[in-house]
Amino acid sequence: MNEKTTEELLERRAQIATECEAPEADLDALEAESRSINEELERRKAEEQKRAETREEVAQGAGEITKTFEEEVRKTMYSVDSVEYRNAW
Repeated sequence: MNEKTTEELLERRAQIATECEAPEADLDALEAESRSINEELERRKAEEQKRAETREEVAQGAGEITKTFEEEVRKTMYSVDSVEYRNAW
C-alpha cells in the first residue's frame, strides 16, 4: 500500500463502506482493501504506542550512557627543530 496519511486511510475506509451498497460493487476487492487498511491502521497504532512507551522510559531515566565525550587535551611542545615552528616563521 502506498504511503497514505491516517486521515486518508480513514476516509478511504468510509468510502468503501458506501461503495459496498452499490449493486455492481466488487465485494471481494473492497473487502481485501478494507482489511489492508485496517491492518495498516493497527500497525501504525502499535508503532505509535511503542514510541510513546520508549519516550516514557527515557523520561524516567531508563537506559545507559554508552559513550561519554571528553575533551581531548593536546599538549604539543614545538621546538626550534619542529616543522611547525619553522613554517610559522
